[in-house]
Amino acid sequence: MLFQKILEVFTEEVDGKKKEDEKEQPKTVAATETPEVVKADKKVYDIIYKSIQNEESLFFKLVELMPPESLVSEESKRFKTAFLYLQKQSKSATPDIIIQDLQGMINSLGEEKNKFDKALEDRRSLITQMVKDHDLVIQRVEELEQELKKSQAHIEEINSKIEEEKKKITKSQEGFDLALKDVENKLNTQKEKVKNFLK
Repeated sequence: MLFQKILEVFTEEVDGKKKEDEKEQPKTVAATETPEVVKADKKVYDIIYKSIQNEESLFFKLVELMPPESLVSEESKRFKTAFLYLQKQSKSATPDIIIQDLQGMINSLGEEKNKFDKALEDRRSLITQMVKDHDLVIQRVEELEQELKKSQAHIEEINSKIEEEKKKITKSQEGFDLALKDVENKLNTQKEKVKNFLK
């Protein structure tokens, strides 16, 4: 697909630029510095140009038949010479037909632009959805963090109650054992008194 091929070109450029930027030291851009002029990329130009080429196109046949500039320096002569060769190959070749051929390719560029714009819009929509999904993930993480904080607070509260209950149990055990011992000692004392006083 044309869009994918062009995207790959710019992906390679961005990756290459990123590596160059990593090597270069950061520099301050002057306020009066002229903005960089964007020029047509040769690779993208070739991709688009090849996409409209047709083996049956009389114009491209004309271009193939043109003598090299080293042999015929004047451009108009190169066109005329190639056109004479083309007429020998195709009797239907006329300037008007070649112009119609070129106009057809120009029109097809409009179709390619529409396809490219549609693919670009689909890509933007995909990115928008990715941003939304990313935001939802962040929101869910934040919710989980809040839930975790609440759970930790609840766990700490339960641990505190467990410790309190343990202390109560220990205190109750100690109190019971001491009281039991006191009762046992009291009963033993009374037992000895009964033995001594009543026997």
